[in-house]
Amino acid sequence: MIGQTVSHYRIVEEIGHGGMGVVYKAEDTKLGGFVALKFLPQDLMQDRKFVERFHREARATRALNHSNICTIYDIDEAEGVHYIAMKYVQGKTLDQLIARHGLRVHEALKYAVQMATALVKSHAAGIVHRDLKPTNVMVTGEGLVKVLDFGLAKRKRPPNDLGSQLHDTGRDTPSPPERDSGLWTDMGMSGNEHL
Repeated sequence: MIGQTVSHYRIVEEIGHGGMGVVYKAEDTKLGGFVALKFLPQDLMQDRKFVERFHREARATRALNHSNICTIYDIDEAEGVHYIAMKYVQGKTLDQLIARHGLRVHEALKYAVQMATALVKSHAAGIVHRDLKPTNVMVTGEGLVKVLDFGLAKRKRPPNDLGSQLHDTGRDTPSPPERDSGLWTDMGMSGNEHL
């Protein structure tokens, strides 16, 4: 795809890839400057479930306006290709920084505080990231953290009353409070998956 133009974005280089897409650095030929374009892989474009998940990622991230969360500009389809246009963040992923020489305690704390701040904003908006890992955290040269990839994000359910807790879990005791606050989902467990 390098050198091709999709909509008004000229693709410059590949900057990342994963199960839900390939990310390219691209030049915005209308406004100038660079963006990051995430493309849904060809083999998933015919699967409505994955297309919806791709759109859900864009909507979830777009709903969050925070300095530690990557900004989404647009989601579109051009010539049968689905893509998300987002802010191009120049820097290194957290896993690249760790692999280089590890992190000093003060660096780790500085990054952790920024990641936690992003998650607090996300949770306040009712969105749980569910895939926070070093490859989904970008750190700029100035030390600013940007949380990326809300592809597995889910909306938290509102707290249940005791009766629905009993019915939902199938147990004769109430659910733990973490489950109803959304923290249970954040640990990767929701519904009856933990049973």
